[in-house]
Amino acid sequence: MLSLLAVLYNPGDDLSLAAALRSPLFSLSDETLFRLRRRTDQNEPAPAPIPFLQALVTPPPTDQPDQVAHTCSVLSDLLDLAGRVDVWRLLYHAIERTGYLAALALAEQAEKSEGRRVGNVQKFLAMARDRGGANIAEFLLRVQDLQTAEAREGQVEGRRPESGAVQLMSIHAAKGLEFPVVAVADLGRGSGRGGAPSRIYHDPAFGLVCQVRDEQGDWEESVGLRWARWMGGQMETAEAHRLLYVACTRAADLLLLSGQLGNASSWLHEILQAWEIDSGSDGEDEESLLSFEDCQVRLVRPFYAQPAEPEEIAAAGIYPGLDMVPPLANPLLVTESPAQIAVTRLARTLARDPDELPVVYPAVRPQPGDGSGRRVPGYLLGNLVHQILADWDCLHWSHPQLLDHIRRTARMVGILDLEGIHAATDRAIGMVRVLHRSRLYQEIGRAQARIVEAPFTLDTPLGTLHGVIDLLYQDDTGQWHLVDWKTEWVQKTTVENAARDHLPQLAVYARAAEQLLGNRPAVDLCFLAANAVTYPIRAEELDDTWSRLQEGHGE
Repeated sequence: MLSLLAVLYNPGDDLSLAAALRSPLFSLSDETLFRLRRRTDQNEPAPAPIPFLQALVTPPPTDQPDQVAHTCSVLSDLLDLAGRVDVWRLLYHAIERTGYLAALALAEQAEKSEGRRVGNVQKFLAMARDRGGANIAEFLLRVQDLQTAEAREGQVEGRRPESGAVQLMSIHAAKGLEFPVVAVADLGRGSGRGGAPSRIYHDPAFGLVCQVRDEQGDWEESVGLRWARWMGGQMETAEAHRLLYVACTRAADLLLLSGQLGNASSWLHEILQAWEIDSGSDGEDEESLLSFEDCQVRLVRPFYAQPAEPEEIAAAGIYPGLDMVPPLANPLLVTESPAQIAVTRLARTLARDPDELPVVYPAVRPQPGDGSGRRVPGYLLGNLVHQILADWDCLHWSHPQLLDHIRRTARMVGILDLEGIHAATDRAIGMVRVLHRSRLYQEIGRAQARIVEAPFTLDTPLGTLHGVIDLLYQDDTGQWHLVDWKTEWVQKTTVENAARDHLPQLAVYARAAEQLLGNRPAVDLCFLAANAVTYPIRAEELDDTWSRLQEGHGE
């Protein structure tokens, strides 16, 4: 929020604008920011970095065109309001237009956090309402003064131990300070940063290494990426040890270390190993004194009793007059989060051998030889055709308009070189032409209702399945139909066998559509590259496949 205010005060502050654009306010990806900064609206390399505000008005092709247009509209409105309304109204308008609080709430729900970030934003808004006027510069200076005063107060308090205050500080804030008594808590948690591994690293020896996609569009890891990821892990471990050293050396007289055992990657586990202290317990409170060359360590192992069952507590009469323990008084059970599985990867997930070694891919793909022509990866062609069919009305456009639309969409899905765009456009327009001549196209055109690209999630014993249904339409009799487009090439004589390979995916789609619509749709599989052959899937096949999926296997 402060970065956004800095931009509204100084629209030329590209650093603050970049921070705001990649935050949950606008959620633009790093790739989109790079293209805005370094590509022209004609998708040519820019001779010099383009200011973000200018790039948002005339953006290059990106994979987030709607978000870019929305961002440009929001910033334009906010710049018009800046200086004319109070700061808190400006911030409130930004939050309303961007859905910032909802984005933070969803992120915290996914991380199972306590809603601290949403609370901080609401507190910041309250401060802006109470202390801010219409002058953004004065408000930013006031916030900076508060931050400076807070930092100074922390340092002064640390030098006055005689006041008897207990001060809570982060390890970074405690650098350079010393206290008579220091307690370092929660040492039993993991010392790593956590989160999903990055898809791009900078290695001092090899430069930039990144994850790439194979011809099916799935992520694959090169040897260089694995090496850089290992090196990054080593550096994180070294940084964690350095932080532990800083925390422990803040104590002048007494250092208290506390934590719960059980995590082999925790600081507590490493400390016990370094001192060669047994982490076991005999089932009761233990206390011992260990002597080293320069210090003594008093080791206390409290006994953790397992919580009693509600029936046992009631039977023991611990709470007179209480026949049962209220549900909210029971300890919270730790439940494992269900696996998140993309439906398009379902068959591969079910067929995977748990003992199978990971495949190591080459760091650099071999380039095609001279005269071999440009071959567009199948997943990019599939993405292009699906994007075109999702915009169903464009199929009625004139041939030149449709061609231009397909070429622009090709850039959006990641086909950037001219030869690849022409090759993908030729194949996509060929599939659209055969679809035009099909009975299915005529029936969809007469449909009472159409739903394209319908997202869903579905809870199953395998985990939470998520995906997108290509098309749902309701015919003139009221019957709903589900259509799944396939762009891979198959022979007409092998369509039935090819359709069976997609039965697990279609069974999930049918179940999700039934949940969405309230009744079972008819399911059709359309192979566009095989002259738009439509293969109807029988309901009995879908039910049988779904039953096998419920049991945890797909064969």
